[in-house]
Amino acid sequence: MKKTRVLSWLIAAAVLFVILGSVVFLAVEAGHDCSGHGCPVCAQLEACEEALQTLALAAGAALPAAGAAAWLLGPPRLSVRPPLRPATLITHKVKLSN
Repeated sequence: MKKTRVLSWLIAAAVLFVILGSVVFLAVEAGHDCSGHGCPVCAQLEACEEALQTLALAAGAALPAAGAAAWLLGPPRLSVRPPLRPATLITHKVKLSN
């Protein structure tokens, strides 16, 4: 259980790093001086845009699926059971007479 929690946090951190890195790179290099055909900065800008579009598409597909699953499954049901007590003569109300 703990390994999956750590792994999910690492994946979330990696996705956040990609999003923030792409946004910052796009903002910084938006007005660069292009050297023409085969410009490495333009290629990197296209890669950042593609990564952001892919993540947006994935989020757009995941949110309705999560909403549908929540609607189908309903609210979580918590079972509340009384604590288990051992059965004794007193709990069964047995009268001990001579």
